Amino acid sequence: MLAALIVVLAFRLSASLGAVRQTITGNALPVGIALTLLGVLVMASRKKAMTQMVGLFAAENGIFFTAMAVSQGMPLIIEIGVILDVVLGALVMGIFVLRVRSSVDADIADLEDLKG
Repeated sequence: MLAALIVVLAFRLSASLGAVRQTITGNALPVGIALTLLGVLVMASRKKAMTQMVGLFAAENGIFFTAMAVSQGMPLIIEIGVILDVVLGALVMGIFVLRVRSSVDADIADLEDLKG
């Protein structure tokens, strides 16, 4: 329910720009704002780190989408955002590897005994 309210709020806020918004961005601006706000909502409302990272990715992609719609180009802030995505993706993969390693009790050295 709160997510739907955020989406409606984003469209209402961007409607205040009137004809300028429609000429420049169409519906891209309210969608980008809604995605950013929904990502922040997910980060604030979840306790687990993985779902908070999903919220961070959503918020960052919303910022990317909004910047692309408003600037009609690829400014430096977008390139920095892409680098942030790569770093966060590596962090998520590292967390997954640590979780798999902690759930499997076997050590790599113990697997040497399986060679035939």
